[in-house]
Amino acid sequence: MNNRIPYIDFAAGIMILWMIIYHALGQVWQYELMPYWGITDLSLIPETIRTKVLITPEGEFGCLNPCILFPYLHFFMPWFFYKSGQFFKKQSFNELIKKDYKKLLKTFIFWSLIGYICFLVFGLITESISLRSASYSVVRMLFLWGCVPLNYSLWFLLTLFFVRTIANLLLPLLSDKKSYIRISMICLGGYLLTLFLFQYNHRLIPLWVVNTISGLVFFTLGYALSKYERRWFLILISFILYISCLFVGFPMVDMKYNIQLSGSYWLWMPISLCCIIAFNAFCRFISRYIIILSKPIEILGCYAMPIYVTHRIVMAFVYFFIVEYFKIPISSNVLLLLILVAFGIFIPPLCLFMKTKWYKKIVC
Repeated sequence: MNNRIPYIDFAAGIMILWMIIYHALGQVWQYELMPYWGITDLSLIPETIRTKVLITPEGEFGCLNPCILFPYLHFFMPWFFYKSGQFFKKQSFNELIKKDYKKLLKTFIFWSLIGYICFLVFGLITESISLRSASYSVVRMLFLWGCVPLNYSLWFLLTLFFVRTIANLLLPLLSDKKSYIRISMICLGGYLLTLFLFQYNHRLIPLWVVNTISGLVFFTLGYALSKYERRWFLILISFILYISCLFVGFPMVDMKYNIQLSGSYWLWMPISLCCIIAFNAFCRFISRYIIILSKPIEILGCYAMPIYVTHRIVMAFVYFFIVEYFKIPISSNVLLLLILVAFGIFIPPLCLFMKTKWYKKIVC
């Protein structure tokens, strides 16, 4: 950890904390809305949970995305792609594939397998699994979503692998005097293509196609702006736009599904970029001048990847045994507390497990 950059770890720690709360809230809201699933008449839903209801364009009842009510770090997934781009260096195709296979694909395969095994075990326990749901449905989800049941968050690893591979082919060397032309074409082309796919939004287009394109845009921006994001005028403009959004609202898009959650879709990418620059500037300031605050979160940020790949498994266990198996009648607040406590208990040893030689031998 001697070569780590403090403000990046601090930023990653904040983002991973926000993501844990974000996913925990989503799971709890799903539990809270279970009795009303399928209802399209909002008047039949209690006032206490009506703000968490989403009616889709097809008239279906669903759960409102948690970031609608907590929009301040809505750019957390674009930030992870941007951060990866900041440290990207072009290399030979074979070297990149070999490196990313070990770091991304083997981790994706291992933890997807763990998630799938848990899915099968839970299904066998409750006798709710069939041959179709254990085979065809899983393969279809893998193809269309880029993930398997229970460990849905692993889509990011597969998408990042695609993004890095494409970036290695398309991105120019920054030392090239005309590199800005190709970088501008990649960003503009990706931006327009995501707009088109958002409008078209065909259900048979795999999600990883869309989020690979949007991920490539943020990755390219991180690659291009890594040496320029500290310019005072960029930071000033970014903070002004970020603060303005606090009052008028953030344009938000669920990056995995390419679904518009609020605001204008065409503003999502530029506003997210400004938020990322402002957020990084804030993290640099805190990690440099308020070390007592940043240090604990920096430690958490060092384990961002282990937390990311394991937190869904922990949450799935808590939800299955409390809600689906034992059917314990508890409030949504208690369920949220239990999920957060489970994270605190089980994620640290899982992170340590991922540092062991045995794990590294198998996965890395």
